[in-house]
Amino acid sequence: LFIKTEKLNLSTSKVNGLNSASSKLVNAHSQREMLFKIYDDLTEEENDIVHRARNANIHSKAKNFSIEEYRHATAFEALIGYLYLTKNYERLEYFLNKSME
Repeated sequence: LFIKTEKLNLSTSKVNGLNSASSKLVNAHSQREMLFKIYDDLTEEENDIVHRARNANIHSKAKNFSIEEYRHATAFEALIGYLYLTKNYERLEYFLNKSME
């Protein structure tokens, strides 16, 4: 939702172009890169969430990405979900903005 909203606010493209641009940012490779951008800013608790999600026993794999990329993407998604569910919106926005730089 954040990615789609950012793309809508920054673009005058048609819907197909916006969807294509958004899709490039919400895949395993991009999410892995986003995690690496914010990794040094994680608190101990956030780092624990990332570590547990990355090391979870995953039974599926994205067909176009390596298992390592998929695990890091899962860790990024877990962190974002954790921050959202705990209503830590300030921290969530900080990480999303930093990861998009």
